[in-house]
Amino acid sequence: MTRKLWFLRGSRVFAAAGPVLGLLLAVCLAKPLAVQAAAVPDWLAAANRLDLGHFGDGSAAVIVGQWRDFSVDATGKFTLTERCAIRVLNRKSAERYLDAVGWENNATKVTSIQTWAINSAGHVTQSGKNDLITQAGFAEYEMFSDDRVKMIKAPGAEDGSLVGYEVVTQGRIPINGESFSLEQEIPIRLGELRLSVPSGSMQPTLLIGDYIMVNKFVYAPVLDGVPLIGRLERALFPIREVRRGDIVVFKFPEEPEKDYIKRVIGLPGETIEIRARQVYIDGQPLPEPYKVHRNPRGLNWEQDDYPPTKVPERSLFCMGDNRDNSRDSRSWGFVPREYLKGRAFMIWWSYDEDRDAYLKTSALDRIKAIFSKLGHFLTKSRWERTFHIIR
Repeated sequence: MTRKLWFLRGSRVFAAAGPVLGLLLAVCLAKPLAVQAAAVPDWLAAANRLDLGHFGDGSAAVIVGQWRDFSVDATGKFTLTERCAIRVLNRKSAERYLDAVGWENNATKVTSIQTWAINSAGHVTQSGKNDLITQAGFAEYEMFSDDRVKMIKAPGAEDGSLVGYEVVTQGRIPINGESFSLEQEIPIRLGELRLSVPSGSMQPTLLIGDYIMVNKFVYAPVLDGVPLIGRLERALFPIREVRRGDIVVFKFPEEPEKDYIKRVIGLPGETIEIRARQVYIDGQPLPEPYKVHRNPRGLNWEQDDYPPTKVPERSLFCMGDNRDNSRDSRSWGFVPREYLKGRAFMIWWSYDEDRDAYLKTSALDRIKAIFSKLGHFLTKSRWERTFHIIR
């Protein structure tokens, strides 16, 4: 009888506590899903919202978008971030496309590599440390020099999933002489007139391997307080104010020790707005024959529109010509007038550089690069761009 009463009493307790325990269990189960949803980066979430319709039917997979973000400081330390979003149509056939791979050596290091898989129900599977395969898992591959490889096979991928991966590589590039050549979002060396500025954000105006000249005198201040001297300076020297459309070199506002190159779009006192990729100045559409858009609308949703904003005095609104692959005033704001270094005006030489040339940093690689330029000077020089005036 004692046991029965104890059992009944326990049953009543359990019955009373049941709803509370059920609520706690639901919260515990819901929490990981919330964390997983929050872990999806914005670029992948935007790609997941893109409706491909019947595009790619019959294919194993479709690349929804690819992004490369490159930054380097004045010491030559760079960070390369590579991202890709792939819609899986046939999981078995798409196996080889779903690997996130990073290469490193004594000069470069893969600091981060991860993948996400979003299935048709919206569930997110993110890779973890246990999914990382290092060089030890690639015994069948022949490694050259000091190269090492890291790879993740995206877990959770299935038919209809959107798989995204991100690989971050850091290292140091050589900065010596009067010029250097890099690939994406390249800061310009301080205080030089002859520069190599291969910037993905300015294509097709500036290409990888373009060596340019910068006029640092054109925006020099004049003595406007003394009218006669000010007019004399402007008459004798090629000095003028900044104009819309100028391609300018300036100190990056977020990190003034770095120099960037962009095109001037908005001038002081003007109201700039972007609606569906169309730029408006004081309510009037701006013709821009130089700009390009390579991604479908909606993929770069955070850059396709910009609210009406007045450009402050002594400030500029600058953007890259490659609008879908440019981090510019749309994201980090205005450029102070005093941050201007000069105006890019001419390509004095253009060479068809290898896309991975900026990663080859050893002394042997530098020597090879010099002899490669000498050996291919006639065949790989883009002569049609030599002494080309930048507009």
